[in-house]
Amino acid sequence: MNLRVSLTTNDYERTLQSEFIPPAIVATRPNSASEWSRDEKRNLLHSQWLIENPRSRRKLVGNGGIVDFDTVVAHGGVRLSNLLHDRLAKKLFCLALLKRGNAPNGVVKSCEYFDWYTRNRMSRGIENNRDHDEETLRQYRKDIARGDLIELVPYEDWLDRLVEEVDNGSISLVTARGKFDWDKLSEHFGVTNAVLTRSYDFRIHLAERVHLLSNGFIKSSDIIAARQRTETGVSVTTALHLLHPLEWAYEGTQTGEAWFNPVLVHPFKQMSRSACAFDIARDGGRTATLLPEDFIRLLDLASKWVLDYSTYILTAFRMLSTELGLRSSKTRKKLKSDLEKQLDAIRPEGAPLINLSWRAKTPLHGRIIISLAIKHLISACIILIGGFAARRIGEITNLIAGCLSGSGNALFLSIYIEKTLRHYDDVPVPSLIKHPVAIMEELSRNARSKSGEHWLFEIIAPAGKEKETLCTRYGLRLDDFVNFNKLAPPTGCTSWDISSHQLRRGFGIIYYNGFVLKSYEALSRFYRHDDPEMTRIYINHVLPGMMSELREELRARQQLFQLTDDDREFVELAKRQLIELEDRADAARDHQSNAIASRLIAMWDGNERPFGKGGRSLRAFVAKLNETVQVQIRHGQRSNSPDESRKAFAQVAKEAAYRLFMEAVPGAGVHCLCDPNNPDQVKLAECELLRLAHEAAKEVPQLPSSLSRDFAFTNTYVCLRCEHCSCFTDDEQILDAREAKLERAVMGASSPVSKEFASAKLAEFKARAAAARSVA
Repeated sequence: MNLRVSLTTNDYERTLQSEFIPPAIVATRPNSASEWSRDEKRNLLHSQWLIENPRSRRKLVGNGGIVDFDTVVAHGGVRLSNLLHDRLAKKLFCLALLKRGNAPNGVVKSCEYFDWYTRNRMSRGIENNRDHDEETLRQYRKDIARGDLIELVPYEDWLDRLVEEVDNGSISLVTARGKFDWDKLSEHFGVTNAVLTRSYDFRIHLAERVHLLSNGFIKSSDIIAARQRTETGVSVTTALHLLHPLEWAYEGTQTGEAWFNPVLVHPFKQMSRSACAFDIARDGGRTATLLPEDFIRLLDLASKWVLDYSTYILTAFRMLSTELGLRSSKTRKKLKSDLEKQLDAIRPEGAPLINLSWRAKTPLHGRIIISLAIKHLISACIILIGGFAARRIGEITNLIAGCLSGSGNALFLSIYIEKTLRHYDDVPVPSLIKHPVAIMEELSRNARSKSGEHWLFEIIAPAGKEKETLCTRYGLRLDDFVNFNKLAPPTGCTSWDISSHQLRRGFGIIYYNGFVLKSYEALSRFYRHDDPEMTRIYINHVLPGMMSELREELRARQQLFQLTDDDREFVELAKRQLIELEDRADAARDHQSNAIASRLIAMWDGNERPFGKGGRSLRAFVAKLNETVQVQIRHGQRSNSPDESRKAFAQVAKEAAYRLFMEAVPGAGVHCLCDPNNPDQVKLAECELLRLAHEAAKEVPQLPSSLSRDFAFTNTYVCLRCEHCSCFTDDEQILDAREAKLERAVMGASSPVSKEFASAKLAEFKARAAAARSVA
């Protein structure tokens, strides 16, 4: 078996010229603009082959078609003509099918799926089949199971790059009739219209960007079809087609036919291609939305890698970069063994054992190579930055060195907003983000030094002859990270399916569901670095203030009789900035209403019975909503079945949630129901009464404060007696933990005085908690 992998143009031409041209290839041509060459003028070096049943005298449905060997298979318009080994592989694959007597239509279809296999492989940074291993083959099967073909490629990144091309005028996606040009989009991506339009997820992501892609001509509603997504999964036939290129390449590796693009690992060692296709079709599951508890499990895992494992992994990276003895065959073996022992001594519990190699050349014996450890560390950094900065993965991976400013808990991440603003903006982030940014600055230092550019997510091999890039700013996937760590998928799902859309929703999930999540002991590692108060101020005060100020400035500029060029530039930038700020505010409002609605539904189900004065009013509110549902049932507007009743209540609860206010009080273990925009509610808040008393006691008169509750005057003792206090099951866990902590303080008091003080504090806490629980 010849495993040479270099392929020259002479090899390519000589291989095809030696092949017999089957009769089913009725014509060939260099490109779509050329005339067809038939009979003896047919040439396998041509880029397009017309495949039909040569015995048919009439046009038959499904009687073949054109196979194109210059299709787009990678981001940025990379075509098969740029990938000589893949182009030859596709041609030999097509010839092999024809030699077996496959029907022309089936051959055409199989070749289309060959392109999808190539697109997926390229999007994962696997330039040649020889780089496949068992993990990448398993991941490919998982990608197939997602159902939509477009899910095989990082289409979100492609759409974001397309926005740039529309912006600079290199392409237009609006037809002469003012409609969205689906034909041009599908041609640009190298796929069919059907692949794009039938994917609900793709249409959602396209709708988010259509305003920019059409220069404001097309509405989002024109893109999103009325029908909802159907979770049908992938068919057995489709799975068979997508697995076929792997089977052909492996068999060709054994015979020598695919010497230039070999698959060295048996892709169907455990089960045949047919059995594998049936298995994929049966188990194809997807995670449409990450629930708060699942998102937090993901953040917990990422924070473990960033906060606990990073020093260990970076030490290994530095060893490989600086220890010159590792590059010499004479000294490598002993030095490598000694250094690995040093690494093992500092390895945190749970972290993988590291092999001090960039590529696997020897048995790993339960270790992972440094490049894989770095990849997982980078994925963890992306998850944390995405979750706390509420940005898309394309924006995160376009960060540059020096992007973090501020101090303490007032940190800002300078990031390019691709979808709306198309400009750099400062996004507030917790101090936790200092860690992933610092990690990426160290990892990218070598690449930045050599390229002269400032990208944080461009990583190259640390030393030696290796020239390959470990990861780029595009195409990095996160599923590999959770699978490597064996993180159990969400309930009811067979696997994780993490999208950048889910990441950018993260900070809303963290903030509005933080009261649930903080009760999880495992989360302490990253909540030590998080300040929820900063997020609260940003959402409730900074964001509305920025939008109001921007609207006023816009109104003033637009009323000018004659705008200067500077005025026009400002107006254009301000409009985009306003869209971006409104997008952030809408995301926050959505998560707030969803969190409130879920509480109301849990109360209706009987799973929650909040206590406290605010909890009592909330129970009355739920009872009133239930009366509304019962009236609808009595008047025949709803069915009386339990499922329909619950569905009806869920609908009215979601509508009512927009009119309610519910927010966790940072560190108090209670919920506050006081709407800061309602003066009648604010004046009853215990924290407001304390603030007024504090101001009255000051000698120097203070300026009137803005309408709001002041959480500087809150704590558990204050909140438990407040009219707006509501405690849920998760809050009880926090209160119980606090009581246990106070009891330990009493038991461990170092003196009678301190024990007396701790006992008094415990007694007060119990009294306040008991009084609140009595209002149930």
